[in-house]
Amino acid sequence: ETIPVRAVLQVAHGMKDYFDNYGDLARYLLPQGIVVCGADHAGHGNSVGEAGLGYFADKHGDSVLVEDVHGLMQIMRTQYPEAPYFLLGHSMGSFVACEAAARYSRSLSGLLLSGTGWKVPALPFGLVLCNLICLFRGKNYRSKLIEDLSFAGYNSRYEDDFGGFAWLSREKSAADSFIADPKRMFVMTAGAYRDMMR
Repeated sequence: ETIPVRAVLQVAHGMKDYFDNYGDLARYLLPQGIVVCGADHAGHGNSVGEAGLGYFADKHGDSVLVEDVHGLMQIMRTQYPEAPYFLLGHSMGSFVACEAAARYSRSLSGLLLSGTGWKVPALPFGLVLCNLICLFRGKNYRSKLIEDLSFAGYNSRYEDDFGGFAWLSREKSAADSFIADPKRMFVMTAGAYRDMMR
């Protein structure tokens, strides 16, 4: 029996994640007539070029992420032109999704955000730090300082920090899975952090 397509949901995943990890979501929604699609962001999952995990692009990596989301949107829109189209952005992907929605709102029926943020007081400082590190060490440099500053406070409220990843989930198995996955355990480049902050 063919299930009629009620909607399309495109996923923009978070930092150090990739689309294959949304299989449970897709398996849950597909029987309800919701097609789930997504692609690995540049420098993530199976999209990795020779620069490796955690590197977006030589120039304008922030726009590269947004335009990749839009490119998949266009492909899926041709396959399901009548279906309502939703964009789900998680964590880093929520910022990418917001920018994609701002640029291409006519293509969307709705925008869903999870694990997002609003005002980040330290953002100007972070951008200056990333620019300095890119200037003196290069955009491919993987700075433990930037990484630590980006994630430092996340586990502070948890008694057991699950190896530094309690903030990801209440389930220790989720943290263990994250830690065991080489496609997730990497340090982003200074250039990618700069692009993300932009």
